[in-house]
Amino acid sequence: MYAFVDAPGVSVQPYTAASRFVLNADGTFALQFPAGESRGTYTESGGRLTFAWNDWTNGSATGVFTGDTLAVSYNLYLSMTDFEDARYLRVP
Repeated sequence: MYAFVDAPGVSVQPYTAASRFVLNADGTFALQFPAGESRGTYTESGGRLTFAWNDWTNGSATGVFTGDTLAVSYNLYLSMTDFEDARYLRVP
């Protein structure tokens, strides 16, 4: 699991600050936030993740690992629907 740690240079909404990513070994994920969660699938190649959402057909994001940190950047479609780029720290 990866819990929100920061969004360098910007402030974020409380729902982003309380969010976390759960990455499952089968290639599925859940982005959890106070009001619920959003699920999808991901692929990994060379430390870079590509996320696809089950409920947002035009939505995608990329994630990059740096040590225990996962930096997530959303495409324009998801950014326009209040998803915010952020960094997440691996937690036990």
